[in-house]
Amino acid sequence: MSASKPSNADQIALDTNMIAGLIKHRPALPASLTLAGQAATVDTAVTTLQARIAAANAVAPAKAVYAKVVLANQQEKEATEEFVADLKAFLVLTNKKSPDILADYGITLKKRATPTPAMKVVAAAKSLVTRKLRGTKGPKQNAPIKGALTGPVTVSAAGVAELPPATPLVAPVAASAATTPPEGPSRT
Repeated sequence: MSASKPSNADQIALDTNMIAGLIKHRPALPASLTLAGQAATVDTAVTTLQARIAAANAVAPAKAVYAKVVLANQQEKEATEEFVADLKAFLVLTNKKSPDILADYGITLKKRATPTPAMKVVAAAKSLVTRKLRGTKGPKQNAPIKGALTGPVTVSAAGVAELPPATPLVAPVAASAATTPPEGPSRT
């Protein structure tokens, strides 16, 4: 079973009590103690404990200063974010053809991902499956319909893709339910 470390305040109290005990019982203690492999006196032990207490007391103000500095950093970033984004966009726009100059500013342009032939075949197959599911409808009726591949796409030696059966990801809304007006009192 492992003992948990005492809090900073508890450690200060323990060290303070140890100093008081060392001073009170100094006459009963030997003149030289071997502590951590070194010879030490009671005065050395008291000085070491006082240094620990001073270091522990410095933690709380340092944390407060650190929190204040972190908050100031976040506020500065937020206040200047749009300015820096516009500056970067300007530098990219004016130096798009000169990657070496952009590198001097620490900017690298992202290259567009080039789709592999396999990615192109899968995209074409998905497109065909979606087209079969949609049929000939208007753009609003087609929007929620997407095709999903239910099996592997196989390509023959002649370059013809064999598609798995089409399965809709989102079932189309029934046309009659979408076009029927709600019933209510008539205005005649």
